[in-house]
Amino acid sequence: MRPDFAPLPPRFLRTKEAAEFLSLSARTLEKHRTYGTGPAYRKLGGRVVYGVNDLEAWAARGAVTSTSDPRGSVHPARSQALPACRNAAATLVDRDSRMAARHRSSSLRGQLYLFRALSGNFAARDIQDLMAKPFFSLSKSPRVTPIDFSDNKSSILVEAAPVHGMANMWDADLLIWVTSQIVEARDAGLRTSRRITTTPYQILKFIGRGTSSRDYQRLKAALNRLQSTTISIAIRQPLKGGSHRFSWINEWKELADRNGRPQGIEIILHDWLYRAALDDRSVLTIDRAYFDLTGGLERWLYRIVRKHGGKQRGGWRFDFRHLHQKSGSLSPFKRFAFELRDIIRRQPLPGYTLTEVKVGRQVLLAFKPSAPCDSGPKQGVMHEARNEILSL
Repeated sequence: MRPDFAPLPPRFLRTKEAAEFLSLSARTLEKHRTYGTGPAYRKLGGRVVYGVNDLEAWAARGAVTSTSDPRGSVHPARSQALPACRNAAATLVDRDSRMAARHRSSSLRGQLYLFRALSGNFAARDIQDLMAKPFFSLSKSPRVTPIDFSDNKSSILVEAAPVHGMANMWDADLLIWVTSQIVEARDAGLRTSRRITTTPYQILKFIGRGTSSRDYQRLKAALNRLQSTTISIAIRQPLKGGSHRFSWINEWKELADRNGRPQGIEIILHDWLYRAALDDRSVLTIDRAYFDLTGGLERWLYRIVRKHGGKQRGGWRFDFRHLHQKSGSLSPFKRFAFELRDIIRRQPLPGYTLTEVKVGRQVLLAFKPSAPCDSGPKQGVMHEARNEILSL
């Protein structure tokens, strides 16, 4: 006779495994979780897990016997409309929510010291965490496809509002301006705040843009993207596995006098960004020639090189495929590699020389600080048997 065995506890699956169990994509299951239309799940510390029994029960809700039957109670992964009987109540709730949001905004503004932007042509500073991770779209074309990146140290999910699109590498110039302002004021012994008032002219001149009415409209579009793009991140959290969701800018508004004449703009940064700018260990000075770079990929590459290479004479090397993954690019790898080689050919990065290195079948991008006497671009392909590769 077979011995009796105690029943095994229910098995739990991570998001990817649960999606495969349901024959869905992981992204679709995440959307179900966002909109509350998916199976029950559990949070164990910072991890999301699904019970097999819960997955089976949710899938069973969609069971039908013919095409004429209703589709069951499994809804698409999107926001669901309220029943007609609740429309009036929902309208009141929405109105109250908007009023509460305005009240919170007004209350927050009143609590924050108003920092007036400094004038002058001072050093440009960037935050290292923003330089090392794929937080921004590499293209000026509107992007709504999320950036989902993770490594052994952190995980990042960047999502865009369809009406504005994702914040891109050129929008990030505004965050460089903000960081530069905060660091400059702090070093001068001035009081700083994440509530900042300035003029569009001050920002546009610092980041090397024009000052026409069209440039002002582009600046406002950039502010909208920075406010509407949401980031879920697990960096700088006190507990391992912790996560935080925010936008680069909490809010912004145009200022005007009683007669309606423009008086500038006011920006309230998210606290995470403000604290990172105040941390001396988190900030690096960048070359002002960065603002002259015209391509999204070369802008992103400069920030990676500046962050990881710094002033080290020997430079560093990156694997082409790892760079492709780390960039968040929507381009296929072959196209991405072609664009990297074009950057190597043109040598546009200020202060650095790039070369392509082949180690067996592996292709690497090598860079090192340019010598002061360099008068022109250097390029080439090197073949070496042994190399040290930077693992990002």
